[in-house]
Amino acid sequence: MKILNSIMSKAFQNALLIRKEKIAKNTFHLKLKLTNSFENYSAGQQLRIFVGLENVLAINDLIRTYSVWHYDANKLEVDIAVCTFSNGQGAKWASEINVGDTIYFSGPKGKFVFNPEGKQYVFIGDISALAPFYEIAKQIDPNKQIWSYIYSRNQDDFFKDKFSELDFNFNSQNDNSTKLVIANLDILELDKQSTIIYIAGEANFCKELFAYFRNEKKIFIKNLYTKPFWHPNKKGLE
Repeated sequence: MKILNSIMSKAFQNALLIRKEKIAKNTFHLKLKLTNSFENYSAGQQLRIFVGLENVLAINDLIRTYSVWHYDANKLEVDIAVCTFSNGQGAKWASEINVGDTIYFSGPKGKFVFNPEGKQYVFIGDISALAPFYEIAKQIDPNKQIWSYIYSRNQDDFFKDKFSELDFNFNSQNDNSTKLVIANLDILELDKQSTIIYIAGEANFCKELFAYFRNEKKIFIKNLYTKPFWHPNKKGLE
């Protein structure tokens, strides 16, 4: 264990888990105390977290990606939300870790970030997208319009933002059907130059919605942000 800890301390940054709370049927809220502040952080970026060696059968089970939900540079604290739908390695890690444990991570990094240039913002995705959506939406000027469509099969999967008064639009939906989402989107008047759109969640859902906005709504590509957090047939995206 000493050898492993030595390797981890050199390859990753470390933080202390100071709070753990189950905030929805399939989601844990974890608060980490950092050793050092983030450099060049942008709202929406993610951490690559080492989720342990127990029960690991493949190298891609060692690391999971979790977006920053909230970052407090003054307190050196960062919050993440871990969804446990898959019951995979990341879900097991989140269920088993305890307050006082050391968390090893790299980052933050990623291009799924806040773009301040929009006049209107749209957020579409499942529960896995809520944390980064909240973090990005907090940066938006309150005078600008925000439209959201967050879906899940069960109402008890949704959770509110702990760090703002944001009120997203929660919808019960049995699957990742783009048809249901597009039916609601058709009522929106979107300016192709000034509307910023964030799509996150299941990989195929992200791909189909990206094509819809690009081909049907003619939204500029530079204004379309997608983040596939998971795929039903692949590991390592949760």
